[in-house]
Amino acid sequence: MGRSGKYTEIHMNRGLNHYSDRVAIPILKPDVGGIRTNGRIDLVEVPSPKTQTPQMMMDKLTLMRSQLPENQRGKIWISEIE
Repeated sequence: MGRSGKYTEIHMNRGLNHYSDRVAIPILKPDVGGIRTNGRIDLVEVPSPKTQTPQMMMDKLTLMRSQLPENQRGKIWISEIE
């Protein structure tokens, strides 16, 4: 994300409220979030192999994305640690 030049801000483990004026309930924190130059917010989760399944992470990402205003909803994805 950082090297792409597509983002004005990139943060790790910041509450969803940090990215938008809309209050997210419950307070959720993506592992990584980035605000693109077009204002859309991309969210990324990195699953912990012992406690989180990819489906659990996708459910969390989908919930977080749904709480953003429609005009700020960017992409969501899971990034495995290599």
